[in-house]
Amino acid sequence: MVVRRNRRPVLAVVVLAMVVALVAGGCGPSQRERDLRESNRALEDQVNVLKGDLASAQREREQAQSDLAKAKQERDAARKNLADAEAHAAMLGQGRAAATAELQAVQAQIDTLTQQRDEARAALEKASADAKQARAGAADGSTPAAAQPDVAALKASFESANARADAAEADAATLRGQLQQLEAKAVKASDELAAAVQTRDELQKTRSALEAQSVEQANALAAARQQAEALQAQVSDLRAGVDDATRTLTQLRERASASEAALAAAQKERDALERQLVTAQKERDVLQARLDATQQHSSTLAQQLEQTAGDLQSARGRATELTHSLEILLANHQGLQQLSQAQRSELTDVRRRLEQAQSEVARLTGARGIYTVQPADSLSSIAVFFYRNADRWPAILEANAHLIYDPDLIFPGMVLIVPEVAGNG
Repeated sequence: MVVRRNRRPVLAVVVLAMVVALVAGGCGPSQRERDLRESNRALEDQVNVLKGDLASAQREREQAQSDLAKAKQERDAARKNLADAEAHAAMLGQGRAAATAELQAVQAQIDTLTQQRDEARAALEKASADAKQARAGAADGSTPAAAQPDVAALKASFESANARADAAEADAATLRGQLQQLEAKAVKASDELAAAVQTRDELQKTRSALEAQSVEQANALAAARQQAEALQAQVSDLRAGVDDATRTLTQLRERASASEAALAAAQKERDALERQLVTAQKERDVLQARLDATQQHSSTLAQQLEQTAGDLQSARGRATELTHSLEILLANHQGLQQLSQAQRSELTDVRRRLEQAQSEVARLTGARGIYTVQPADSLSSIAVFFYRNADRWPAILEANAHLIYDPDLIFPGMVLIVPEVAGNG
């Protein structure tokens, strides 16, 4: 009983270990799942990096397009300014040409007036000389008085020519100032035109660089898009693999849940078994103590039994010898009319010692008692007397096997052991 209780916890522990191993194998992710997850994370990182690069390239492209649009606007503004400067320069050139022509005409007029003034001055000087000569002749009576009015006329003509020459000089000075202003404006317009041309050239270079950069960024953007599409396809494939792995993982988790439930049940059973084991160990300790006491008692009993067996054998041996001696004495006394005192004493002593020996055998075997056979007794009649059943006589025969060799050969005075019989009323 104790051994059987000890086996149940051991079996439960073995079953629990198997369940734990099964759960541990079913709960943990497989190498394929870990590889798929790692590949998925790596590709997602690449996709994120490419998305970042793509977004950065798009921002750079948009910035380049914005810069290109701004450069186009600046180019158009420069072209307009250049056209305005060219028109203004052309207008200034026309004004300068007109002013130059007008200045040349005025200069020709001045030259004409100067020539007329010189001629008038010469005429006036001649007239003055003539007038002086006339005044001298008039004084001496040789020149006529009619020559004097011509001097006044010439002086008036000279003054008029001189006034017109002064006016022409003033007009010429005005025209020279205007011409100088036009030349300064023409120089400024020429400088502005050169700056506009330089700005236009720089803007054209900037536009060409921006267009080349835009083309390069567009190519890089297209390549990035192609790479992103390829990676997206790989991500789709990996996601399909991840979905398969997720379904497998779900199944494994379901199995793990079932295994965990079985594990929980096994743990409960283990706890119960451990409690039973503790109880069984306590019972075992108690039983071991009892067993030790029993073994000690058994050892004592064995010693006592050995002693009892020796005593029983000795008592049976004495009973056999005494019964044989009694049988011999009775056979010897059978034909005698009267026994002597010595014979009676001897017979009484043998009977007494036989009763003592059989009483000792009865005590050692736990028998009911002893009985002295009477005349006409048989084993069957003795069984009827003690057990109310004649068929019980084999029990008496077995209890007295050390005395009776033949059930029909018992004699009066023979001391028999009466055993306890099961079911005896």
